[in-house]
Amino acid sequence: MRKNKSGILFIIFSFILSVSYTANAGSYLYVSSKATDQILRYDAVTGAFVDVFASGGGLDRPNGLVYGPDGNLYVSSASTDQILRYNGYTGAFMDVFASTGGINEPEDLVFGPDGNLYVSSSATNEVLRYNGSTGSFMDVYLSGITYPRGLVFGADNSLYVATWGDDRVYKYDGSTLSSFVSSGLNNPIELIFGPDGNLYVSNYNGGNILKFNGDTGASMGIFTAINNPIGLAFGDNGNLYAATQEQDAIKIYNGNTGAYISSLPTGSELDNPHWILFASPSEPEPAVPEPLSILLVGTSSAICFIRKRVS
Repeated sequence: MRKNKSGILFIIFSFILSVSYTANAGSYLYVSSKATDQILRYDAVTGAFVDVFASGGGLDRPNGLVYGPDGNLYVSSASTDQILRYNGYTGAFMDVFASTGGINEPEDLVFGPDGNLYVSSSATNEVLRYNGSTGSFMDVYLSGITYPRGLVFGADNSLYVATWGDDRVYKYDGSTLSSFVSSGLNNPIELIFGPDGNLYVSNYNGGNILKFNGDTGASMGIFTAINNPIGLAFGDNGNLYAATQEQDAIKIYNGNTGAYISSLPTGSELDNPHWILFASPSEPEPAVPEPLSILLVGTSSAICFIRKRVS
């Protein structure tokens, strides 16, 4: 009888663990497919196409994409001058999160250390700031730059901006604007700090990805050659993934050497890829406690029943 009791308990708790596990999604690579007005999702491990994760809600020429502190996906819609929000777990359209403050042709977007949302408004040569919870316009965070595109916050909490118009990367600490990279660029778009702390920049018309010292901005040379690179993202495997507009592909490079490894097995679903993002979204908290609570109550009852039978 004692052996039977242990077996039943094992089954019950194994089931609980399986439910807890399946409440979390896997790791995915999200890609803004600009010509199809969609956000596509690929398996982060195999690279296989999963689905059209998000579309609709007026999404037109999607550019930057980022997961917010609330676990939802935010996408810049260039043609409608809006920042759209989608459920981070299901991809369902939620709302127009931001559209005021004179935003015009938004490119990249990033949540800052203060929890607010920063957007590069390329046609107005500004970086705009929005309340990270409500989407209400706060201020013009940065101006005096030419056609800003990529945005990233560094470990020093400064904002780094790639400017297409004058081929630079600027650093802004909230009060002082300085030129961080001023040579070697030819229409830079995206920029990202790597696991090594250095800065990687997609040099669109230069046909390469450049590497710069993350502290000084000094050139560290060409990391790898690639035609018309745009979005950049480092995977959990340490490799660098890059979207190439010319070939409608996502290419993978060794994160240490820059050597080409392979390309994602993309197909006709991908057209004009721009920004890319790795994320492992979780099911919203409110959806998890109810079934688990019921299961736990049922488990408690089952345990009590078992105890009663064996006593």
